[in-house]
Amino acid sequence: MSYDKIFVVLIFLGLLMAVQLLIYRKSRKFPETAIKAKNLKVLSKITLSGNVELCVVAAGNEAFLVGSSKNCSPTIKPLHRDVITEVSEDNEND
Repeated sequence: MSYDKIFVVLIFLGLLMAVQLLIYRKSRKFPETAIKAKNLKVLSKITLSGNVELCVVAAGNEAFLVGSSKNCSPTIKPLHRDVITEVSEDNEND
């Protein structure tokens, strides 16, 4: 076995580790690229069964009904403004 092949593999692995280190340092340097969800708010949450939940979520000036189940993808439907005020009033009374 020639040492040239081993040397090439070691250089390749070193380059991969250098690129990984560079990416890691860049991601820590610019944390503002991470997703910020400051304006998301769960207004109401109802559990229908052990695996099914319905949530009313406000995002900025809009609200959505989010239905989720254990083995299915979530369903998201926009809500009208009058439904949002009813839900928020109910939560304030509790």
